[in-house]
Amino acid sequence: MRKNNSEVIIIYFHWRNEYQRIPSKFQSDIAKFCLDNDVNIVIGSHPHVVQKYEFITDYNNSGKAK
Repeated sequence: MRKNNSEVIIIYFHWRNEYQRIPSKFQSDIAKFCLDNDVNIVIGSHPHVVQKYEFITDYNNSGKAK
């Protein structure tokens, strides 16, 4: 998408188990993978309950999300 001059990349997942109140390791891993690969915003939904959210705004010198 960056090659087509996209300024912002947002990815939306419909993921994981219903009624799971805590994000799984899979959710965290795939979100960080997306951020490490030039996605600006990751949004996920599906569990039918509110899960915590996280704002990641700080990156180290390698460009990888902390």
